[in-house]
Amino acid sequence: MAVSFGKDYETKFNIESFLEYYKNGNGESVSAMADFFLKELHSFYNTFIKEEDRKWNILDLGCGPGIIYQISATKIASEIVLAEYASKNRKAVQQWLNKDPSSIDWTFAFNFVVKELEGGSEADVEKRQDELRQVIKSVIPCDVTKKEMIPDELKGPYDVVFSSLVLESACRTVEDYNATVARIVKIYVKPGGRIVMHCTMTEKPSSLDEQCFYKVGEERYFDLGLNEGIVRTALESAGCCDITTAAIDKKTTGIPDHAVSPTFKGFIFVSAKKTLNESY
Repeated sequence: MAVSFGKDYETKFNIESFLEYYKNGNGESVSAMADFFLKELHSFYNTFIKEEDRKWNILDLGCGPGIIYQISATKIASEIVLAEYASKNRKAVQQWLNKDPSSIDWTFAFNFVVKELEGGSEADVEKRQDELRQVIKSVIPCDVTKKEMIPDELKGPYDVVFSSLVLESACRTVEDYNATVARIVKIYVKPGGRIVMHCTMTEKPSSLDEQCFYKVGEERYFDLGLNEGIVRTALESAGCCDITTAAIDKKTTGIPDHAVSPTFKGFIFVSAKKTLNESY
């Protein structure tokens, strides 16, 4: 039986096994999955770096133990709030912020973004890590299954709300997913702001007969099972427009068959703009 979001997730989630999804075979660079997501985020933020004359506040909803998906955001961010359900993951992030010797070494991801995507130097990599530490203002608890997902004093709203592979783990039905996306957009995204998500793609959603899953170490974790149509419908119903997507198929990710359910097809990157119409 797959691990469900909640207490079991807190106790069974293995950070070291989780990191295997982000590193390549020798651990010196990013995996194909991380390569895809980091490139798409870099392109997303670079578009607005050129257009905007102001800084953004950003909420990462369900950041896990990591900070790598905010590397490209550093240039445009006035502040970043990292929100995470599991206390062990929040502790891991705080250790990195504090430069604790036992913290996760994310240099391989900074090298990819700063050196490979931006043409920077070793000194630029060090500088970016310090800049990201400075712009991260809070590491807070969150629960996307609750009406109030994060502490009220930090609810924003935000220019960008980002979430990576979180909602499909926490939501048990497509109806729950639609309601959660709507709640995020309504409460936490500014009018004219953006929601950005990494989502799984499957042939069909989970059902009582067949549950989608992914593995972290030896543990199976529940996955609702999304596709582009479900995600687009949820965003449009929540009052979003200018929806853009990009996809990577399972074969390209290099994720082995045993680590995901047979219905898994790949991942999508999606960004959307919240309409200025406050009637939603």
